[in-house]
Amino acid sequence: MSLDISQVLPEIVSVVQTLMPVDRLVISDVDTEKEVFSLRCSWGGDDWTLKSGETRSLSGSITEPVLGTGNARIIEPQLVEEMYGVISPGALDPNREMLSWIAAPLRTRSSTIGVIHIRSKAAFAYQETDKRTVEMIASQLAGVLYAQTASERTPTEANERTALAEIGRVISSTLELDEIFTEFA
Repeated sequence: MSLDISQVLPEIVSVVQTLMPVDRLVISDVDTEKEVFSLRCSWGGDDWTLKSGETRSLSGSITEPVLGTGNARIIEPQLVEEMYGVISPGALDPNREMLSWIAAPLRTRSSTIGVIHIRSKAAFAYQETDKRTVEMIASQLAGVLYAQTASERTPTEANERTALAEIGRVISSTLELDEIFTEFA
């Protein structure tokens, strides 16, 4: 099985579609320390606000209130209009006419690592009962994304630890400052 969520996203969407309407699914990474989010992967077309590799501030985004509640949230068209100044929900994505939107945070035991956004072309596609379903989906995805992120970090962190250990060895090997700088370089 692949750890790369983008490779298995169509299969995930296929399963989610058995539970609720899905015309667009977006998974974003969240860095709560830096207060930004970025696109991890998507299905159902290009995102209307965020391109891969870009980061955006959480402040003033749809992601912010989702993180604020800590639970799944149905994104009302009025909230989208208020935050983004669009006239109608269809203006969010004129080619796809996404009218309904539900989102949930992706949480591990220690932190929130992302958000899943699910959208539908059907008006009023999501009800209060769908929140629990989206939260369960988010819970499953959070574990996979955490593992993927950890596997991406491991080689870099191993290199950093090796370099820091070597710096420590060089510094502790002599009291002569000139030698330390020569070895260190």
